[in-house]
Amino acid sequence: SYAQLLLSETPPQDPHYSILKKMERQTFRAAHLVNNLLEFARPRPRARVRTDLARVLANAAESVETAFTERELRLDLEGQEGSVWVLGDPRELEQIFVNLLTNARDASPEGGLVSCALRQKDGFAEVTVADRGAGLPADAGEKLFQPFFTTKKSGGTGLGLAISREIARRHGGDIGIRTREGGGTEA
Repeated sequence: SYAQLLLSETPPQDPHYSILKKMERQTFRAAHLVNNLLEFARPRPRARVRTDLARVLANAAESVETAFTERELRLDLEGQEGSVWVLGDPRELEQIFVNLLTNARDASPEGGLVSCALRQKDGFAEVTVADRGAGLPADAGEKLFQPFFTTKKSGGTGLGLAISREIARRHGGDIGIRTREGGGTEA
């Protein structure tokens, strides 16, 4: 928070600006790592309540938007009139989307677009997070969901997708990842 406050008061041409940006990025990275390790080691007791998935997505987008400085995040709730209700734990569901949005951000080039779309069909909710990054390695497959497996060159922990899939399955859903036509990845 202090790094963000200083950053907001520092013009981009100031020599300290790039240092503050690095501090902000590393702080988010450390917080993400600690949260993932805690979730992996000791899952919280979960609530099963009527939850507005559109609101959960908006909260997740808000949580990560400050880290999207050189990338665009577009939340698409097109065709959804109001809320999309599911039964689940809103904090756990938000964690899934924070993880997926963070992965999409990390995979995207500067100036790239990350999109997140919510659709409801036949009584089911479907969320798609897409980027235009390099795509998936040919041999990644199910290894992407194994704890501590990562394709990130920046030193990811390999816990985000494993935790996210576990949460999704506890909620009666699942996560799949595929390479997008034209480049990038879609989860």
